[in-house]
Amino acid sequence: MLLLFRPILAEISRNKLAPYAIHLAMVIAVAVYVVAGAFAIREIEAIPRHDPETSRPKREAHEIRHSSLNRTRKCVLAALQRLGAVSNCSQHLDSTHLSWLDECYRHEDHRRIATDTSSEEDKKAGGGKNGDGKEYEYWTLMDSVLFCYTVITTIGYGNVAPRTFNGRIFVILYGLVGVPFTMLAIANLGKFLATILKSWTRPFVKCARRLRRRLCKPKYTAKEKQRLMERESRKSVKPKSVDDDGSSDTDDELDEEEDATSDGIVLFVSFVIYIVIGSIAIATYEPNMGVFEAIYFNFVTLTTIGLGDLVPQSDTYLVITLVYCTVGLALTTIAIEIAADTLKKLHYFGRKMENVANVQVWFGGKKISMKALVKNLGDQFNVPIDEIDTLNLEQFVDNAIKVQEGELATLRVDKGWMKSNYWRAIESGTMHYVDDDDLVTLQSNRNYYSEF
Repeated sequence: MLLLFRPILAEISRNKLAPYAIHLAMVIAVAVYVVAGAFAIREIEAIPRHDPETSRPKREAHEIRHSSLNRTRKCVLAALQRLGAVSNCSQHLDSTHLSWLDECYRHEDHRRIATDTSSEEDKKAGGGKNGDGKEYEYWTLMDSVLFCYTVITTIGYGNVAPRTFNGRIFVILYGLVGVPFTMLAIANLGKFLATILKSWTRPFVKCARRLRRRLCKPKYTAKEKQRLMERESRKSVKPKSVDDDGSSDTDDELDEEEDATSDGIVLFVSFVIYIVIGSIAIATYEPNMGVFEAIYFNFVTLTTIGLGDLVPQSDTYLVITLVYCTVGLALTTIAIEIAADTLKKLHYFGRKMENVANVQVWFGGKKISMKALVKNLGDQFNVPIDEIDTLNLEQFVDNAIKVQEGELATLRVDKGWMKSNYWRAIESGTMHYVDDDDLVTLQSNRNYYSEF
């Protein structure tokens, strides 16, 4: 039996895990893209050191060693001269010994110069990029990773920047591919965070709404009263169970405006808490940031201002900082989405709806036009084709919104024949048909009793 259901269970688990696997793959791809870009920009921006700049410190060090050796030589020669004068040695013999000792010092000095020169040539022969014999200055790996991350997230600290022509061309091409892909991944992460935040905070929002209604007792408008009456009518028709406390989910549903307001409040509170907690954590391992500096750094980063006056300095915790910034950017995308919805309402306020038939409605990962949706719905309920073709979708949607807002009671239109006694008998179930068994039995009984 288990073998029979195993393919079904595998298909169910595959369908559930497939969306999460795609989103996880996007995050991993962004991380790999950042690391690959970091290694590439390090190689591209490796600048050869100029000879005057590199030879000057070495020349100064050699001069110091040479002058020290020369002072030592003079000191030893002077000591030997004093020793010869005290011992009354031959002046010729004394000068001969001193010349030998002086030659030893000079030989040692030339040997050190030759050793330094040969070691420098060995470094040039085996060092440098591509074995060209030059010394190069590379970006640190931390600076490279941070630079690539700030490029594709559009933060742009500016603490390091490409100086070569090839490096700037690389940044253009790297950003063209990385910026939209990263924004897509962060927006997708924001969708998940928004769903999680709603599921966590919705019970608290409902409790606050109930408490506000009980304490404030607001005065409802005619439109709101009609909505409440419709909810009460639906609630009275619905049978109550033993454990029902008299409330229904319909009564607790938030209106669209209230839902948007509550989402904005929840997002703002979550954003503030996230910045404060993250700042306390970052201040513990970043040497150049206190709590206030960390709050300032987080705000500038998560809002993509990216002034660059404060940047992460800890190599050990760089990954943690980048993950924190990524989640914070996802929260920012939620705020942008809420602001975009509000902007749409302001933009289309007072305008007449047009071209409703071509509006695309998304269901999961697929979309369908409004015209096709209405047509298929009419086919489902056997609505005549001519009625669907003559349906004014703009007027239909406008009236549907009025019903939703309580301005209209219903869109149901009663036909003239629906008011007849014939239709009422059909609706009440008292209509009898010729082939009805109960009707035949009743007629036969009437004929039987009429004989007496």
